[in-house]
Amino acid sequence: MFELSKHEYYKVKFLIETGYNHPEIVSIIEQNNPGWIFIDDKLIPETALVWSKGIKGFYLIGNENNHDFLKDINENITTIIAPRMRGMGLDYFEASGNSGKWKLDDIFSSRVINRWGQFVYKYVDSKEKLIISEIDGYNFITLGKREFINEEFKRKELLQSHINLFWDSEEQFLSKGFGCIALEGDEIVGICYSSFITNETHAIGVETLTEHQRKGIGYQLAARVVNEIIENGYTAYWDCSMDNEGSIKLAEKLGFDKDHQYSCIGFPI
Repeated sequence: MFELSKHEYYKVKFLIETGYNHPEIVSIIEQNNPGWIFIDDKLIPETALVWSKGIKGFYLIGNENNHDFLKDINENITTIIAPRMRGMGLDYFEASGNSGKWKLDDIFSSRVINRWGQFVYKYVDSKEKLIISEIDGYNFITLGKREFINEEFKRKELLQSHINLFWDSEEQFLSKGFGCIALEGDEIVGICYSSFITNETHAIGVETLTEHQRKGIGYQLAARVVNEIIENGYTAYWDCSMDNEGSIKLAEKLGFDKDHQYSCIGFPI
């Protein structure tokens, strides 16, 4: 197994043509979001293992029957990947394949694995803009440079933690992504933003502090960001676990259409 340098990421772009073009993968290949890419062959890769910093997890892409790569994958996880992850404070390996052909249970049969599923929703740019409204006691502000440097905002760590998880820098996010925050007075109580982006798609993340939930804040944040995404000709993308009822309800209330579902596994390292 070999690790690619960032300027070589283009070598695996063709490996996603036969599966789902998850922006979590494509955004790394296109060098919009941070991650790692490991391959089986330096010249003509058949299979790759892609790590996303944003989700702290891996995707398998390419030839799902590549015996030479797969027979050593568990040893490579133990000797190469696990030490690096533990150095970042991570002790759990999560993975999925970019198509239903990946037999994750067989590949990781020597591990004690947990299994779960994800739903993917999309809101295409041909759909109508969402109707937005105000909520008494709250202000909604489009994310710009001012919001990152304004020292008067309280709970600024909510904004910074999300952006720093998915992006290499605040400047990179501001040049490529969209976002909105909800304020109660001068306190940040909610955020929605582009988490992963590709040439065609913006995945979005949203969080409202617990004490401010069930007031419609998450909907209004997401509606504003979705509108900005589709106004600029992109598809909005929503990915959530099958047991996250709140996220599913919000996506469907916003008018997202369910596109597909996929399986994930995880185990301690």
